[in-house]
Amino acid sequence: MTVFKRLVAFAGATLLLAFACIALSGCGEQIAATWDYGQLEEEKVTTAITNMRTNQGLTDDDEGWAKYIAERSYDTDSADDKTKKAGDGTVAELREYVINELVRQEIIDHEIEQQNIEVTDEEVDAQVDLVRQSVESQMMKGVFESYLQMMGYADLDTYKEEVRHQLQESKLQEQVTSDNSAEGQDAAAQGTDAATADDAAADDKAAADDKTAADDKAAADDKSAADDKVASDDKAASDDKAAADDAESTEEKWETYVDGLVEAAHVKINPAPENLPYDPAAKSDEASENADAAADDTDATDGAAATDDAAATTDEDGNSTITLDGSESDEDVAKKLEEQGIEVEDSGSTSGDGK
Repeated sequence: MTVFKRLVAFAGATLLLAFACIALSGCGEQIAATWDYGQLEEEKVTTAITNMRTNQGLTDDDEGWAKYIAERSYDTDSADDKTKKAGDGTVAELREYVINELVRQEIIDHEIEQQNIEVTDEEVDAQVDLVRQSVESQMMKGVFESYLQMMGYADLDTYKEEVRHQLQESKLQEQVTSDNSAEGQDAAAQGTDAATADDAAADDKAAADDKTAADDKAAADDKSAADDKVASDDKAASDDKAAADDAESTEEKWETYVDGLVEAAHVKINPAPENLPYDPAAKSDEASENADAAADDTDATDGAAATDDAAATTDEDGNSTITLDGSESDEDVAKKLEEQGIEVEDSGSTSGDGK
């Protein structure tokens, strides 16, 4: 075979293997979800849920973990909030919830990259120093990195990367929600222009009718002086409400923005594989299967022991005679032999067809 033909044959075999892997989904990693420009491996979902269980202190508590899953509230596409009750949470909903959160974060990260949002090392260090001061003021100096390891970070550099990502996301959120502020500033500017025009008209009227303007001003001053406290209280309440509304509006706008990114990415969640390692029911089934296997082994051992406890001989007609040796009660051995289809005689020996 020429070198060219060998290359063609190798390429054909490789292509066939690739199609087989796709068709059988037996090659490579299992995929939990896909979207237009990415995918999420099932292993990442398992790791996230395993970490969740560890953080709850339920690593060795299957019953507590099952209760935790049941009592959580899941905001998933498949959950029916109208019919679900407390304690109805399922492993499938937990998996879907975690997948949605992980995919959402991946899509935000993609948007950060697309928008070219950068954070300097100085900004990261400043934020880390703030957290360090807060932690060590409550504990003791020099324990910050040990605290980070206790929180699951491999080292300080790993934590800095997490801080960098948080700051990038904050900048993206500020960029998205700042549109509201710009609109508000435009509206305020328009309001200022209108107020200026009104003031000019008022000045013209005052110049034309000083006495009337003076009387009106005195009356207004008297009313204002009599109602200063009420006006001040109203303004404070209004300012508080405005601040709360602004915060809610900012958060709502950010959530709406991210929801739009997720919808545009066409996310698809794949069915869960069998025997999820974090499924308490799967572990119970495995334990039950192991118990059944152990019981079968015990029965087999007992059957072998029953045969060992009896001496068998076969005559020229092919009939078997089994003589009990007394190491096990005749009644127990006879019962086991009958279960194997061997006829038991009352005389202390048994006979069968030799098969």
